[in-house]
Amino acid sequence: MSEPLLLTHEGLQLLLESESDPFRRRDLAPEQAEQYDRLQKAGLLDERGRVTPESAPALAAIRQPVVRLEIEMAVGRTGRRWYAAMGETRSVILAPPSLALGPDVSAAQVASFAEPPSEFELLVVERAWTPVEACSWLGVGPREQRADLIELPADALQRRLADPAEPVPPGVDPEVWSQPLLMWGLTADPGGHSMLVLDAGASGLWAFAGRDPRARLVPLPSYEAWRLVLQAITEAFTTAQTS
Repeated sequence: MSEPLLLTHEGLQLLLESESDPFRRRDLAPEQAEQYDRLQKAGLLDERGRVTPESAPALAAIRQPVVRLEIEMAVGRTGRRWYAAMGETRSVILAPPSLALGPDVSAAQVASFAEPPSEFELLVVERAWTPVEACSWLGVGPREQRADLIELPADALQRRLADPAEPVPPGVDPEVWSQPLLMWGLTADPGGHSMLVLDAGASGLWAFAGRDPRARLVPLPSYEAWRLVLQAITEAFTTAQTS
């Protein structure tokens, strides 16, 4: 497996600008030079600082995506943004470190996140592989799923994301409330096809059916979450082709 390409947004901007005006390494600040070296090592820039032929499909997808797939994750007191620019044949993905909930992650650990990451992994994949990367980053895989509906005050849920000591609202199962909780929303454009999900760790996934002023959540088995991600992408491509 090749080493992941970790970039800052400044590094991504350096790559985009190199397409029309290549940089010389000696003219860059130390932080930029480090990003320059990473781009060269990944084969996206050549020894003269010019973009390589291999990077052309990636740059085309970034500049003129057919579909834009975006995931916003609310976790603790911060958020993380995963983004895919889907082109004709390739997708370019900007993926910050995943916060997918595993068996060893506690509610307190998840609620403690306060700073967004400064770097993201840049991935160039076959377009059809995009939903696999999205679901992997989200941690959408086989797990137990509770079958009951959940209804609770939306403001209490918002506080609970950042504070595991938030009291359990009346009528909510304490077992669910005590799980590591994070919330994510996925949007595919053009068309604005979207979904909003609460991930409650070992208790499963729930889709929001309403949240003003009370959040109403319905069980969302992992296979159904996969299907909805694929559906959002498919509908966005259909919209792009017909517009």
